[in-house]
Amino acid sequence: MHNLIIISDLHLRDGSVADTFTNERACIDLLLAYKNDIIVLNGDIFDISYTQSLPIIENTYPRLCDVIARYVTFIARGNHEAFLRTACNQYLYSQIQVDGIRIKHGHDYDALNHGSLAWAGDFVTWATGKIDRYIYRDFTEDIGGVVFRMLRQGKFGDLERYRRFALDTISRDGTIDSLVLGHTHIKEVRPELRYWNTGCWVRGHTDVLIIPVSSNPVVRLWE
Repeated sequence: MHNLIIISDLHLRDGSVADTFTNERACIDLLLAYKNDIIVLNGDIFDISYTQSLPIIENTYPRLCDVIARYVTFIARGNHEAFLRTACNQYLYSQIQVDGIRIKHGHDYDALNHGSLAWAGDFVTWATGKIDRYIYRDFTEDIGGVVFRMLRQGKFGDLERYRRFALDTISRDGTIDSLVLGHTHIKEVRPELRYWNTGCWVRGHTDVLIIPVSSNPVVRLWE
């Protein structure tokens, strides 16, 4: 047996006061502890919407990026790295499946990133990154966070929306036994729904999912 280790939403920036990632040592220790297992980073690892430059992130976190390059098995692409294709010598995939466990960041289930509104989600991500960087460093977490939480509690989307999408995705695709998403920054373990959310690694959080899988799992990757 192997373990499937999944974390998401590190939002690595530039190490300034606007950088909400505060647990580099714990993250490195986790990745090294499970380096012989299957490690998946489930999106929004590199906050390109804020830094506009991957080298800035790699120069700020050289040790962590080296560990990612050496020991992380797969990386899924999130909305904060929507146009990024490689990082730390790794390709960023849209979806990853290990045995019957489908892993994706899940921003396309958000009301602001879904279907024909995907362009709006990209713009909001870009704009809030600019505001964080140049105007008010806590905009995304303070003002923006309040607005997005209000939206998610209303008819435009909430945590229940993600659960419904998870059930719908599983029911429509016979190859999926369970679904793992990120994006919401709220960890959820709902085995009765066959749905998990990886939470986040910002502002003191160190959320991680550890799921047993077979010794020789079947892996599928989507570009």
